[in-house]
Amino acid sequence: MMKFKITIAFLFVSILSNAQDILSLEQAAYYSDNKLDLPQEVTKIHDLNNTLDSFVGNWTGIYNGNTIVFRIYKARVYNSYSNIEEDFINIKYDIKDSNGNIVVSSAQSGLSEFHGILYHLDGYFGLNLHDACGNTRKIYVKPEVPQQNWSVVGASKTELQVIITQGSPQGITSDPLPNNSQCTSTADYLPNGAMLILNKV
Repeated sequence: MMKFKITIAFLFVSILSNAQDILSLEQAAYYSDNKLDLPQEVTKIHDLNNTLDSFVGNWTGIYNGNTIVFRIYKARVYNSYSNIEEDFINIKYDIKDSNGNIVVSSAQSGLSEFHGILYHLDGYFGLNLHDACGNTRKIYVKPEVPQQNWSVVGASKTELQVIITQGSPQGITSDPLPNNSQCTSTADYLPNGAMLILNKV
């Protein structure tokens, strides 16, 4: 009987200690949005409530005559700077002209995906993009129920709000490239201040 009690006590302590080293996205967002330091014992920020599931999928819409396609997926990344394992979303993208030709894509040389940074309590996820021309963009994405379905109980979030801002991670901006440099800039197609609505497909 004593062995049984010791085992139960050990399990209880283990559960408590594990609970302290893992935060949900929402808990981590509370610390971040309120400019609070994370507890030192935190080693994982995981999507415990499956919040990121509503972001995942293919989204498309039209902006300035071009078709914007986002492919959002979840990723778990170990940050060697903070020593924290975190769940993020990343975005692969294609931007096509009115004839359906790809004008810029995350698959092109010198370009990259939008990489996740942080989930916020207002439901937006912030991401960064660096491109071949030294431009950066920060975008915020948030899945929403379309307005016509607001009164429908359990309606799916099939619209993605996208807000694009000038990026400058940690206050650093890229040096402009020489005028004769050849590069393809995603920022040309996703200008600072743009607001888009993409639909889930």
